[in-house]
Amino acid sequence: MVLVYVNPPACRPSSGRLRCWGPSGPATEVPQDLGLVTAVVTQAYHTCVITASKAVRCWGQDPWKSNVTVVPPNLGPAVALALTSESACALLESGLVRCWGTLRFGDVPSDMGAIKAIAGQWISFCALTASGDARCWGGDNTLSATGPFIAAAPGANALCFLGASGAVACQRALDNTPLDMSPVVALSVGDLHACALQASGEVRCWGLDSVGIELVPVPPPDLGPCSAVYAGERHTCALNSLNTLRCWGASEAITNVPTDLGSVLTVSIATGQGPSVHVCVILQGELACCT
Repeated sequence: MVLVYVNPPACRPSSGRLRCWGPSGPATEVPQDLGLVTAVVTQAYHTCVITASKAVRCWGQDPWKSNVTVVPPNLGPAVALALTSESACALLESGLVRCWGTLRFGDVPSDMGAIKAIAGQWISFCALTASGDARCWGGDNTLSATGPFIAAAPGANALCFLGASGAVACQRALDNTPLDMSPVVALSVGDLHACALQASGEVRCWGLDSVGIELVPVPPPDLGPCSAVYAGERHTCALNSLNTLRCWGASEAITNVPTDLGSVLTVSIATGQGPSVHVCVILQGELACCT
């Protein structure tokens, strides 16, 4: 899952605490000593965060023996994270990217230079260079594209790009991008579906479910204008204008959002098939993980 704003919301808290709900499992068992975090990314088997001190912590299962939950020592201060089924990458304060795990689908291109954003999905990563160009690697998603882009995000068998003009273009499994969208201000890519937040606050989604046979559920008719949208495996969540979280999709474990969450800062929905396809939510003044 990736979410990038064209114009980031103002006056939003920068850190919070973690909370979990849904199917229990190692990926949702938040360490008791975690404290405040500033970012969270999730996959079906594991979760990683950036703490308030800019350190990276990961936990969960590692069925492929990839050591993806073992953060390298002396990693350095991190500002962003991306996660796949077997690998993790951190964007450091220096603008460089460092990855760990199996890396059997490819490591960071050596000629990429300074990076300003990074996203991961299944076995692929995408990064935006300082000039807004896109570099993607891993699986079938290896490519270079000239921007300027606001976001470049891989899916299970797809790539999506958000241009500086607010236009969205997707390839392969997500090439049925709606043509009648108004300028898009945020984009999120799940396994086989994507969702866009339009300047009007309307959410539009397209694509298939994780097995490629069902259309993605449309947003609830009473959703109203939103400030953010997040796509996961077979689920989608959105924040309305009051920063209240609404989720819909295949599993009630995700769609039954706890009623005591309060205002939400940001969300990460796990992708990939596993025992604990979950969501992590940062609340305003508190961070929560939901599964």
